[in-house]
Amino acid sequence: MLLFHHIPKEQWNGFERLVQRIFASHAIITPDQAEAILEGRVPTATNGRVPVLFTFDDGFKSQLLLAKEVLHRYGVKGLFFVCPGLLTVPQGKQQVAITRYIFDGQPLPRFAEEPALLSWKDVEDLAVLGHTVGSHTAFHRRLSQLSAGEVEREVFGSADLLEKQLGRPVTWFAYPFGNIESIDASSCEVIGKRYRFSCSGIRGLNSKASHPLALLRDEMAPDSPADYQEFILRGGLDFYYRNRARRLHLMAKNAYGIH
Repeated sequence: MLLFHHIPKEQWNGFERLVQRIFASHAIITPDQAEAILEGRVPTATNGRVPVLFTFDDGFKSQLLLAKEVLHRYGVKGLFFVCPGLLTVPQGKQQVAITRYIFDGQPLPRFAEEPALLSWKDVEDLAVLGHTVGSHTAFHRRLSQLSAGEVEREVFGSADLLEKQLGRPVTWFAYPFGNIESIDASSCEVIGKRYRFSCSGIRGLNSKASHPLALLRDEMAPDSPADYQEFILRGGLDFYYRNRARRLHLMAKNAYGIH
């Protein structure tokens, strides 16, 4: 699973080249196909090629534009994790909200254009285009630092809002910030009561042996060198993250008792 965040227009050419290379040497799959692989309903391999799923976090408007201009051209269907509590932030207050919630109070990186957030209409457009919408909590809050009640509101409330607005089940979740420090066993247990799949930001390869509440993703910068991107695609950084991936798997196993 590849993980992307805000992708400004100056990175679109690099993103498109990445899509082309993955088509040539790997296999791009849909979220539905990923579910079938993870549940063991189909083989992991796709004609001998490693299947790749595109995922996007945080709900940036650039992702919808990219979906319309690039993903659509190649027939790629992605998985978009959004925070419904941030979808109604007025345009004039979005930079403050992005800094506070998505960047955890840290200064925003420098972009040619200020990043903007998706609206409810934008999220509906993603669904109409055939993409899958998942929950990223209500307000992009670090679950490991919240009380039990706050975790339930972030985890359950976000799915309820998305399902009510979109009129379809929401079965995918990605916890904010994605590292091992941002999740705990009690949060895993809450997530497992509401979703079938939960994604981290910890690098590694997934298979039908993976715990569905401890899925791994490789963050990819569209403007990084092609050789480095291929290094990531071939699992070059997996060894470095192996212990964190094991901790996440054990946490999910202890919390929910499957796999």
